[in-house]
Amino acid sequence: MAENYYAKARSLFDLKRDECYALFLEGVAAGDVKCAYGVAACYKVGCGAEKSEEVAKSYFAPYYPAILALAEEGDPEAETIVGYAYRNGLGVEADKSEAWKWFTRAAEKGYYLAQCVVGYAYEMGSYGEKSEEKAAKYYALSAEQGYHKAQFYLGLCYEDGRGVPKSQESAVAWYLRAAEQGYAPAEGCIGLCYENGEGLPQSYEKAVEYYEKAALKGSAAAQCNLAWCYSHGQGVPLSQEKAAEWYRKAAVQGDADAQYSLGECYRLGEGVPQSYEVAIEWYLLAAEQGDADAEYALGIAYEYGEGVKKSRDRATEWYKRALAGGNEAAAERLKALQQLD
Repeated sequence: MAENYYAKARSLFDLKRDECYALFLEGVAAGDVKCAYGVAACYKVGCGAEKSEEVAKSYFAPYYPAILALAEEGDPEAETIVGYAYRNGLGVEADKSEAWKWFTRAAEKGYYLAQCVVGYAYEMGSYGEKSEEKAAKYYALSAEQGYHKAQFYLGLCYEDGRGVPKSQESAVAWYLRAAEQGYAPAEGCIGLCYENGEGLPQSYEKAVEYYEKAALKGSAAAQCNLAWCYSHGQGVPLSQEKAAEWYRKAAVQGDADAQYSLGECYRLGEGVPQSYEVAIEWYLLAAEQGDADAEYALGIAYEYGEGVKKSRDRATEWYKRALAGGNEAAAERLKALQQLD
């Protein structure tokens, strides 16, 4: 029946985005107006459709009155959609107070998606009040209904002790429930738990298994961690070529750790042709995000003239930035440069 399309498609949004886009379209054709928001959301984030804020707004606008009518009748899915509309300025002018009103209405009815949204709002203080306890409470309400994202967020709460007693075992339990549904961020966290032996028996092989699952879904953090495993031969045969390949996949997504690490690959000629110039390009991208290791690497490059024109002033500038970011080795280089005066 038409009314089932939105619920089914929405449950796939973070898991199988191409499938959910097709299902949203199918739902619209079958008369489920709520699916129009799903199509618009796919355009907004570029999942299954070319990313376009303008297309998202123009597509959703004609359907908004019908969705609002459903919300006013008390439909929690529609109430949540109206909340999203006010939050994102889709079909209406953006209005945080209106968004919060609709989200909380749906959450009070027990709708899992709204509960997760409200939990995240409390965690971030997005609508005023910031409360780790309330965030964890709403995540738990949503997670118990099986929502993978809420399960993941609740796992983070337990791992860090935010709003709940700190418990690595509870964190792992919730990560596993989300990972079993194929949620990439949770798979990546399980990989880390196996790598570090935190809440799970230490195993590089199991870490690689979970990193690869998440990496193949596009998780930049997992791609970077998988690359490290290849570069050190942990859980997989040593391969600098595969390490560079995975670092690149994460780096082009903007992951600063991967950008720095790919720069190192080029500096050392590991898995890629040696090139100081290309290394500098990747260091700069990471440094722009405040990566202290990349800032230190740029200091070294300017001090010794590797890929750039030698400059003590520029070297000093980068070392100071690296030191401010927590790179202690930069202090020694600054001291050495000062002794040359």
